Order: sequence, then C-alpha cells, then structure tokens
Amino acid sequence: MAIRAVFVFSVWLAVLATGSAWAGAPEDVAAGMKAHQGGDMEEAIKLFTQAIDSGDLSPSQLASTYINRGLSFSKKRDYEWAIADYDAAIRLDPKNAAAYNNRGNAHNELGHKKQALADYTEAIRRAPRFALAYNNRGNLLQELGMFDKAVVDFDKAISFEPRFPLPYFNRANSHNMRGLFDLAIADYNVAIRLEPRFSLAYAGRGNAYSRKGLFDQAIADLDAAIRFRPYDRVPLTIRGHVKFLQGDFAGAETDYRLALKIGEPTFDAMVWLHMAWQRMGKGMPREFRIYARKTDLEVWPGAIVKFFNERMTEEEVLKEAESGPEATRVDRQCEAWFYLGEHHLIAGDEAKAKDYFRKAVNTRRVTLREYVAARTELARLGSSG
Repeated sequence: MAIRAVFVFSVWLAVLATGSAWAGAPEDVAAGMKAHQGGDMEEAIKLFTQAIDSGDLSPSQLASTYINRGLSFSKKRDYEWAIADYDAAIRLDPKNAAAYNNRGNAHNELGHKKQALADYTEAIRRAPRFALAYNNRGNLLQELGMFDKAVVDFDKAISFEPRFPLPYFNRANSHNMRGLFDLAIADYNVAIRLEPRFSLAYAGRGNAYSRKGLFDQAIADLDAAIRFRPYDRVPLTIRGHVKFLQGDFAGAETDYRLALKIGEPTFDAMVWLHMAWQRMGKGMPREFRIYARKTDLEVWPGAIVKFFNERMTEEEVLKEAESGPEATRVDRQCEAWFYLGEHHLIAGDEAKAKDYFRKAVNTRRVTLREYVAARTELARLGSSG
C-alpha cells in the first residue's frame, strides 16, 4: 500500500507544481501543463522543452519549467531524466523546496534510499512547513522499518495540512504494521472522511478489521475498495482471505481467480486458492502446479509451495522455517505452522492441525494473516490458543 500511496501523492505534487505557474507565462508552458494534467506526457515534455530552449524564460520561470518537465518524466517512469531536470532546477534556484522533494521521489523510485532521504530532509529544511515532504519522508522511514520516526513525520504533515488525507492514511499503515489496529482504524476513518473514494484507505481499514477478527466490517470495506479500484488485486486477495476465514471457500476461490487475472501470480493468491480448493474437496488447481514450476522456490515462502506440491516433507519445511535471517525466524515459523496445520486439517487430522495452529497463535505475530487464520481455525474447531 505504501508504494501505491506514493502514486497518489505524485498527483498532488503535480497540482502543486503546475498551480504555482506565473501569470502571463509563455503559451508552451501553459499548454505543457494542460497536456500533463490531461495525461499526455509526451506532449507535455515536448512543450516544456520548447519553452526551456526558447531562451525567453527568467531564471525562476526556467526552474519551474524544469520541475514541471521533471514531473512529466516521472509520470513516464523516466526517473533518471526527471532527476536531471530537478538538478537543473536546483542549480537555478537552490532554495526551491519542491525541486528537492520531487527529486527525492525520483530517487526513491530508483531505490536510492539514502539520496531520497537527504532530499526530503533538505526540502523540509528549505520549507519547514512543507507537509508533502514530511509525508514523503515518513513513507520512506516507514519502508525502512523506522515506524516511530515515520509517525513523527506524519504527525508534522497533519499539523501543517490537517485536511490532507495521505498522512492519515500513511500513519494508519504504520500503526497497522505494528499491530496497533484501533489506532490504524481511527486514522483510516479520517482519511476516508476527507476523501470518500479513497480505495486504498478502505482496503487498509478492511485489513485492520480482518486482523481484529471483525470479518463483516472487513468485507464491507474491501467491497468499497474494489468498487472504487476494480483493477487492484490487493483488496481482491485480502477479501479472498476473509471469505476463506468465514468458511466461504467458493467465494474465496472467485476472488483469488479475479486477482490472478489482474497481474502476475502471487504466493498469497495461489497458495490460498489451492487451500480453498482443498477445503472444497477439489484437489489441486492446475494453475498451482504451473506456478510451482515457474516460481523461484529457493527463498521463503517457497518451501510452502514445495510442500503443497509434494516436493518437500513436513520436516524439511520446519527446518527451512528455522533457518535464514534471525529477525524473521518467528514470522517464518508462524507461517509454516499455520500452513502445516491447514494441511493436516484438510487430511482430517484435527488433533495435529490444532497443535500446529496453537503454535502459530503462540508466536503472537498479530500482524500476520497466518496468525489470524490459525486463531480463526482454532475457534472453528472449538479450541483456543
């Protein structure tokens, strides 16, 4: 979700940059901004280039035009060209906070996290009340796992722009990732109130509800997310998980198949589709075998795919879960115990299934869908963690 929030954020930046154009600007600049807003980036770049090459712009006008062309390059995912334009704008106007902020976005898209962080920080130094830069830096800090610092930046963004929905959404994501679901829901509520068609906020809130076991509320939010953004496989996959946990395996199958039609197969959609089929007594989907052949299974959670495809034993899965980075070992164990429990439940061995589900629940990894699923399966079996 954080990556998609950056895309939504870039639209706000485009409005900010183009809205700051000067009165009586040359025709090419005005037409370039109109083309950008209309989605024709090639035309926008051509027109901005004509304006830049004309020699008729003042230094400040030229800097603004480089920024706008940089935004058009970014929209085309030509981030290196965008950075070159932001560099030019900064040379012309070293105090221009928007240029640093936008360059930070481009560096971030290229995976240049250190440069992006430096640019966001410089944008904030140049404009201490720049809510957009605080929001972007918060996103990056969140991505780096620095949740406390990210929340501080989102707090700042909200204090300066209290009607800007993205910092609420992003702060909610930070809360969600730390298992603070009530705080997350409160922030998603504000984001949705400010932007009633904010599909990602509905999906995030639905995810938080699902983690709390409030499945009816989760389904209602995920329905809204899909209605507003039908081409996004993430809410479809999450809704499939919730339907699975409600015992609606046919409904789960439908959602997983819809998600698989939208993009490349994912572990979540494929493995849970397989489990839904198994719970309905259908065996193994043909697509799952194809996925198992075409996917790199040498990295976690590949062991789970191998196990369900009868290419790895239960003992080997457990050994694989215990190996790898120490920081994620308990997460892998929680996941392994849940999927092994599901296997035994499908096979009719409820006692073994309960044992694995209890182990998964006892990890207390409340942010993992496998934890929630294990807890739900135990409740359905008339047991507890």
